Amino acid sequence: MHVIDAWRPSDIIKLPNIELEVCNLQTVDQLRETKLSKEQAQAVINHLYKRVERMYISKTGALGHFLVNQDMIVPRLPFL
Repeated sequence: MHVIDAWRPSDIIKLPNIELEVCNLQTVDQLRETKLSKEQAQAVINHLYKRVERMYISKTGALGHFLVNQDMIVPRLPFL
């Protein structure tokens, strides 16, 4: 995100935690053991989008924009 947007690291750190229930998981272990489906990944993106639209970006003072390319929705490598 930092590479493709005007966001600063401090903006990224302010992103809200994602509740596991958003992707129908109950534990972090489930997240580690399960590959997210495209639908689960999209649910996470939608959750963040709703939160970010009310967030001001430190560089410009503008409201945040959260865009995700279609080919980046489902991670290719384990992220935990």
